[in-house]
Amino acid sequence: MAKKLLIILVIALLVYGGFVFAPPLYHYYAFKSDLAELARIGGTMRQEDLMEKIMEKVREYNVPIDEDDIAITRMDHKVYIEASWQERVNFLNIYEKTFYFSIYTGE
Repeated sequence: MAKKLLIILVIALLVYGGFVFAPPLYHYYAFKSDLAELARIGGTMRQEDLMEKIMEKVREYNVPIDEDDIAITRMDHKVYIEASWQERVNFLNIYEKTFYFSIYTGE
């Protein structure tokens, strides 16, 4: 009985860990993909409109970043977007992990 209870507890902790640690990683990859798309089509957009589209994605994915943390560069008819931020995740007040994210669409 105690062994089954321990197994259930471990499984519950793993599932909870997935719910805590997965969202920042998902938001990073989804935001990165959307920024690459915006960089690809951004050559036809004004700087202000492009920044507004980027900030819409920031709000959509709940990325803790400000306009000051985003750099838009236009070079040789291409648009490059660079952004970086950090996000802290707390696991049951026992373990805290800080994720450092950096995106550069020129890669």
